[in-house]
Amino acid sequence: MPRTFDITVVGAGVMGSATAWRLAKAGHRVQLLDQHAPGHGLGSSHGDSRIIRLAYDTPDYVALARAAFDLWRDLEAASGKTLMVQTGGLDFGRPDAEVLAEIEATYRAGRIPV
Repeated sequence: MPRTFDITVVGAGVMGSATAWRLAKAGHRVQLLDQHAPGHGLGSSHGDSRIIRLAYDTPDYVALARAAFDLWRDLEAASGKTLMVQTGGLDFGRPDAEVLAEIEATYRAGRIPV
């Protein structure tokens, strides 16, 4: 293990680990630190399920989420494991809820089935 690093990532949860992996893949010497041992159940990234979605009311967030889907697929390819199963989703609220109209408009602009 190198004694010098280009970047130190503090926190080895899902976000820190993903960040460290992408930085290392890009050629950086990365140190990843966490206060707990790997596999602990004390963080926000444990349990049986997680959600990733496109249901945002701004195109910028949708673009980031689409990039995240691509990165999860990259991680699946690198690990040889299925890490993400897409199941669809349902957003609902009051008929006059402005945010639902904004999400619908963003979906239509991004050519996402709605």
